[in-house]
Amino acid sequence: MDENPAWRGPAGLSNFNANEIVGRLPTIAAVDSLMRDLWGRYTGAPGEDEIAEALSSAAAVRRQELRDLAQAGAAKRLARRFPPPLPSISKTLPEKRVAAGRRRELADFLVHQMPLAFIERLPKCSSARAVLAVICRLSARSRNRCDASINTIAEMAGVSRSSVNQSLKLLTELRLICIDSGRLRGTVSVIRVLASPLEKLVAYCRNRLRGWKRYRSENAPEQLSFFEGGVQKYSQKEDSYNSYHSGTPVKPEPSNGLSRRIKASATAIMSQVCDVGRLRPSARSA
Repeated sequence: MDENPAWRGPAGLSNFNANEIVGRLPTIAAVDSLMRDLWGRYTGAPGEDEIAEALSSAAAVRRQELRDLAQAGAAKRLARRFPPPLPSISKTLPEKRVAAGRRRELADFLVHQMPLAFIERLPKCSSARAVLAVICRLSARSRNRCDASINTIAEMAGVSRSSVNQSLKLLTELRLICIDSGRLRGTVSVIRVLASPLEKLVAYCRNRLRGWKRYRSENAPEQLSFFEGGVQKYSQKEDSYNSYHSGTPVKPEPSNGLSRRIKASATAIMSQVCDVGRLRPSARSA
């Protein structure tokens, strides 16, 4: 405060604005330094009591303002560092049953594809087995790596996000997978399988995926749909299905046996006509 020419102790502050003087201080430490300097130069002369009281009240108000600003900044920094959790989505009973069935199916698929000596290394929890099976299937779609999000893995495995995080931690401790975190690089995290039986499972899933793509390419653009009575293509299903539900009658198609009989009779008639045409010139010559 010695650098301020208007400051010559409390006695030198005859005409001043306490809020203006204290309001320019940027930190609580600066306010405390001002108050120490004030009480250090206080002599009890006439008029100093009013000045000291005004500065004390202004300093208390400024301290509270600085505390509020510090708390608001800390709250903003905390919100940026730790975002709010996702809203919890409660599933209905049918959805829970579907998720449990998907989880059991994936766990059984993983166990049936592993050798007996390797099954002991697998986790006992069905959720962790389902997550591992999903990782293998997703790795088959790319270059032996899984970069799917936690939500995608949870939805495919039929488990929750917390179960996926716990399963990933357990699988990492068992040395079945390794996770290459991309948080520092600003990219997605990559999951890779480590055990050779799991790599064989990834290759098996990739071969199945190639076969399915080959089958779809050979049968494109037709797509197969399953319904009661077998498998039928959309082009074959549209007329019968739509006419049945609309109530309009459809003309019956001729059977294969009737068409064969018509073809056979037409062939016989044509052969007789040709024979008659060949015989007419000889009759004229006779």
